[in-house]
Order: sequence, then C-alpha cells, then structure tokens
Amino acid sequence: MACEPHWGTLSIDTSSLDEGGKEAILRHINRIKSNLKNPDLGISLKALFKKAGLDEVKTSAFAAVADSLAATFLYPVEHTTIPEEEKVILQEILERLDKEGVYCASICLFVVSGVKRENVD
Repeated sequence: MACEPHWGTLSIDTSSLDEGGKEAILRHINRIKSNLKNPDLGISLKALFKKAGLDEVKTSAFAAVADSLAATFLYPVEHTTIPEEEKVILQEILERLDKEGVYCASICLFVVSGVKRENVD
C-alpha cells in the first residue's frame, strides 16, 4: 500500500486576492511543483504497482484540505529558496488570508494497494 499526493492538483483559494496576490500564489505553487523530482507520483502509483507485477490493484483518492496556515501541508515560506522580497510578500498574503479566515488549500492524495502473488509450484 502506498499513499502519495498528486502535486498537479495543489490549489490555494485566491478568490479574495487582487491580480498581484493571485500571481504570487500561482508562482509559489509552480515553484513547489517544479522543485519536486516526481510531482505526479500519486497519480502514477497504479501503473507502478501493475508494472511491479502486483495483482488486485485498487486505487482511491481523497482531498486533503487545510483551512488554516497552522494546518497546511505546504513548506513554510521562510524555508523556501525564493528571493527575500518575494518571501515577505507571499508571507503577508498567506497570513492575511489566514487572519481573515479564508485560507484554504487542497491537494489530491492517491492511495493504492495491491497483492504480490507467490508462485506455487
């Protein structure tokens, strides 16, 4: 059994932001995805299990939702390698969303299981 996120589904609600804020969040999300070795691992698990010769492969997915910065699954902005000026802007945006009670982030997680049959002779 394995559980992995599909980072292509990462989303942060930007509906209350101006265009500059929306662009900053989008850059942050794209930066996260581009820094991962395999951002699509979650959605690829079924194929990997089948390729490994597993039988009875079952796939399910669910959304992980963070409705506050304290509960988020993203790296804290201060631990990212983005330019300091952008860190400050991004942190201010995220903290404002959180303070207003409208911070919401989501990502799809895939759970895949399978069975390896033993060859019985």
